[in-house]
Amino acid sequence: MRTIFKCIVEPYLIVGPLLAAFFFLLNVVISLTLDGCSNYNLKGLYVVTAHWIDIVTTKLKSLMLTIIDIASGRGIGMCVAKALFEHLKGMGLNMLFKLLNVVSNNGSDAIATVKHIFQLINAAIKYEQMRLCNHVRCVDHSIQLAVLKVMVWIKDINAQFRQALVCIHRNMTMRQAYRREADLDGFASK
Repeated sequence: MRTIFKCIVEPYLIVGPLLAAFFFLLNVVISLTLDGCSNYNLKGLYVVTAHWIDIVTTKLKSLMLTIIDIASGRGIGMCVAKALFEHLKGMGLNMLFKLLNVVSNNGSDAIATVKHIFQLINAAIKYEQMRLCNHVRCVDHSIQLAVLKVMVWIKDINAQFRQALVCIHRNMTMRQAYRREADLDGFASK
């Protein structure tokens, strides 16, 4: 975590005001990607990146928007949403109008964050966005959850297969030991 803070967060604090000016002049809607991680002490970081399509080159552009430092515990979704809302609002009120959607994982804290962020934005801009349309769940995380589910189902089969391989290996090792012993007995009797 110290490395992340030193290499990313400290330089970001310097260029933060420049980002606000850049997004103020940007005349497109943006999507946000939100993902969190924590260390062994459950100190969490949520990295938020902004994505948009450059209307001149039609290329996808991405930029890290912020890193939210949050303590783990109850109500993480609301805490991250408030911090992200304050960050977006601090970049200018028009930033709230530019937000098209948020991509996140399927965790309950991420789902709560997206729900609360749109509630806060809707209250601030006096416009009702449809939260279910504005929340895109990450396909990679969905695939990961499906694979984990399948792995749970085949866990017993894997354990049985592993045990069979261990037995086969032991039997082969025992046969080799018996053969060596028989060869040594045959050699000793000659």
